[in-house]
Amino acid sequence: MAEWPGLLVRLLESRTPGDQEHAWAQLVEAHTGLLLRIARYFGGDHDAVMDRYAFMLEHLRRDHFSRLRAFRPQERGIFEVWLAAVARRLCLDHHRHKYGRRGDGADDQSVLERAGRRRLVDLIGEALDAALMPHPTEVRADEDLSRKQTSDALASVLLSLDPRDRLLLQFLFEEELTARETARLMRFPTQ
Repeated sequence: MAEWPGLLVRLLESRTPGDQEHAWAQLVEAHTGLLLRIARYFGGDHDAVMDRYAFMLEHLRRDHFSRLRAFRPQERGIFEVWLAAVARRLCLDHHRHKYGRRGDGADDQSVLERAGRRRLVDLIGEALDAALMPHPTEVRADEDLSRKQTSDALASVLLSLDPRDRLLLQFLFEEELTARETARLMRFPTQ
């Protein structure tokens, strides 16, 4: 049978704010590797990972560690496994907080609205290095024409697809959903 980990017991039983801070710091230090691995699993650059990590810590600490107090070894097993599950749910909460919650239906309009919100959120605060941007006179006319022709051809092919096929491509390439999520949303029998 699993037991209460000593660091968690020390945190939850600490009587003074100083003892509690010290116990919290020790618990965080002991489990930072696990929490960061879970934050990295959800992708993104270093800042996105650290945002998720900070969100996890904030919510684990909230309401006098109420999430941590919910751990019951006899019901939930090993603390690290339980903490990993809680951290994953917190990462999903962070994603929903940032991009919005999916609607129950997967209609084209709600998918497009969510994709638009995601693009807007991801662009806000994104640092652009002006030195890396080509000067307008450096872009050759034939490159610009080639890009436009390729874009027009792709748009034409996409418009010729069945709406369900366009939705499938949108889920996979614009929404970046997994095959499992896409199959579920589109009610496919298999991935």
